[in-house]
Amino acid sequence: MVLHEAVAIPGLVALCLSAGSLTATTAAASPEHEQVWAEKGKALAPILIPGDPLPAEVFAAEELQKHLKATTAAEFEIRRGLRDRPPRALVLGVLSRPSVTSLLPAGLGEGIRLDGYRWKSMGDTLYIVAREPFGVVFGVYEYLRQKGGAVFLEPGDWGEEVPTQAAAARARFRHEPLDGVRNPRLAVRGIMDYGNVRKRVDWMAKNGLNTLEGISWRPALWPELEKRGLRFEQGPHNFQSLIPLDVYGKEHPEYFALVGGKRAERVAQLAWCLSNPDLQAEVARKLIRQADESPASVVPSLALMPVDGNQPLCECEACRAWVRGAEGKSAKAHAYLRFANEVARRVAQAHPGRSVSILAYVDVTSPPENLAPEPNVRVVFCNYIRCARHALDDPDCPRNQERFRQPLQRWLAAAPDPWVHFYEYYMGMSAWNAIPYPTLTSMFGEWERLAALGVKGALVQASSGHMGVYGINYAAFARLGWEDPPTLDEFLKEYCSALYGEAAGPVERIFRLWEEAVQKEEHVLPDGARYSHKVFTPEVLARWESLLKEARAAANTDKVRWRLERLAVIQRYTSLVVEVTPLAERAKELTPGERARGRRLLEKLVRFCNEELKDQPDLLCLFSENDLGSIWNLRFRWFEESAGARP
Repeated sequence: MVLHEAVAIPGLVALCLSAGSLTATTAAASPEHEQVWAEKGKALAPILIPGDPLPAEVFAAEELQKHLKATTAAEFEIRRGLRDRPPRALVLGVLSRPSVTSLLPAGLGEGIRLDGYRWKSMGDTLYIVAREPFGVVFGVYEYLRQKGGAVFLEPGDWGEEVPTQAAAARARFRHEPLDGVRNPRLAVRGIMDYGNVRKRVDWMAKNGLNTLEGISWRPALWPELEKRGLRFEQGPHNFQSLIPLDVYGKEHPEYFALVGGKRAERVAQLAWCLSNPDLQAEVARKLIRQADESPASVVPSLALMPVDGNQPLCECEACRAWVRGAEGKSAKAHAYLRFANEVARRVAQAHPGRSVSILAYVDVTSPPENLAPEPNVRVVFCNYIRCARHALDDPDCPRNQERFRQPLQRWLAAAPDPWVHFYEYYMGMSAWNAIPYPTLTSMFGEWERLAALGVKGALVQASSGHMGVYGINYAAFARLGWEDPPTLDEFLKEYCSALYGEAAGPVERIFRLWEEAVQKEEHVLPDGARYSHKVFTPEVLARWESLLKEARAAANTDKVRWRLERLAVIQRYTSLVVEVTPLAERAKELTPGERARGRRLLEKLVRFCNEELKDQPDLLCLFSENDLGSIWNLRFRWFEESAGARP
């Protein structure tokens, strides 16, 4: 998308991180070619939406109104109806309805794909339009970012930047005429709902992510998602919630796997009797009911994903016959996909537009031979314990080649029109212990090629409670999901400028320090005990501290100082974790002196989490806000017991 140079409030530098291009712009347009929307605190045009607006059109208009008021001190009126438009207006609309397109200029939708959007100036009118609801919402946020100087990189007041009325009331809000389309290159751009889900949903919409992955079925969220044009996908382990053992175990023990002559007493992985037609019908009934009770625009795909862990297949005669000819891991994958196909066919009959999502995970990563997914089956390919040092398709990384690239290619070849998207861990999984996970180099090195292969996108495991440490990874993924993304260098410069202002230089060098530390290793897996202390060496930690000192000296605003203090807390936490983790992992082999040192470090780490993190919202956690104190306390107790110390 080519956009003319932004002309925001005179004297205001619009430092913005947009989904398609990074810009730092100042006033420069000639008056005869500019569009002016507010002057001296007065709105010069209304915001127009259709007379029968979608929830997303209403929400987009209200967000535009709210942020323009914050930026200009002007009250912008929202009007419904597109037929009798005034000469000057900001027009928002979703072009999927004839009632909208018949009232707008022809050709506005040309070139828009998926949930992309168009900005189009015609005379004194600006159109922000899309083919899908999310496109209008995100098109508005990008307009506010690129033309109004807003920053939405972290959630909440301290993480966002919106120019204040004091300067805006004396200025004109203006920019050059706009004409361009911006499209996503990934259809699925998702993140998990651990933590404060409403805060997560707000951040997603402002940063171009379109799918919320839920750890449970969340019908109460449908209105919040629908008004933003967002989608929902449950996962990644919902077998137990579909057919809970405590509900079905007594009346239908035959639904559960027969292993060693006994029906399963716990549910792990594929712990069902997958060949059982009554089970297939019951699971299909459950998914069809979910489809009945949810908007198709919000829930396009229904999850059918095994419980975490690993367990043998059902050993009953019917299941043995079902997988005859397949061996080992291939037998598991065959049974799972065959079961999913049976369920998906029933779902397709009741809801032709819905899909069923399955999980390629652990030992069912590769597709079975001679069995293709049904057309409405989506494969969620899990990059479990990948090497973060290398791109997934890097030929110099045998692990990524064998465990991910080769199975991925087989899934992409398994059907004429396959749907495969990833489940990713840009936080290093829980084993990385909530310290920084420098994976930007591999992310920027792989997504262009993955999209070209046909990968539809990714769902990212994440929590709103650790945005402070992993937010840069999530922001990078959001950028990489859109066409014409920045290079890694461009991304780092603009990310740091947007959040750290005058202290951007040394902070950028901190992030580069992290990346360089990973790139020095042969391989880096999300195994904190084996790798974290190799990445965050005493030298790296000391350099990080030195750069923070330099950044503090440059900082001159409270927000920047606050953000730098958060980086300092992360540095202190990381220092403790990388010192204690190798000792904790060798607890049974330690000398008395090492054991005493490990105990002191763990006690210090627990105190640190309980005291220093309690007033740091959304900074560090594994799954939920402030969970690290209790997690490290449990590890301390385990250390005491494993080391043979007095409990």
